[in-house]
Amino acid sequence: MPRSKEEAIAGAIAAEGDARCRFLPELKAETVCDSCGALLSERAAAHWGEKVFCLPCVHRLRDSGAVVEDGGLLGRLKIYDNLALLLVTLLAPLSLLTAPVALYLLIRYRKAPRGLVPRNTGRWWLAMALSLISLSVWLGFLVIGLSVMIDSLTR
Repeated sequence: MPRSKEEAIAGAIAAEGDARCRFLPELKAETVCDSCGALLSERAAAHWGEKVFCLPCVHRLRDSGAVVEDGGLLGRLKIYDNLALLLVTLLAPLSLLTAPVALYLLIRYRKAPRGLVPRNTGRWWLAMALSLISLSVWLGFLVIGLSVMIDSLTR
């Protein structure tokens, strides 16, 4: 039978002989931490996807930058489309060097998670377009410069 919301929030009081929660000893242990094996009440448990963690394990996993397999816990996440956009826009005078790096980041990490919340691919496409445009401008400058040099040598 499903429990009411009030019972889940309050937690079941432990009777004598019941396993007790490691962090709230007055409550009955109802689950186990998937990381350290501590007995937990529903009140002390943190659920991520199908995994259950105690709060110290959540803190430790977050600080270590660990990623839980089923897409739940992402401790530290690099958002490569933002980094590529930064390389192409703020470092535009150096775009001969930064645009290829931005293209590499965009292509290499195109399947990486885009953030802790769902986002669209607009930034990715904007960074890709700006890096391709800056590379084509540099290529145009190189072609024009070489043609002027060759033209001046043949005269």
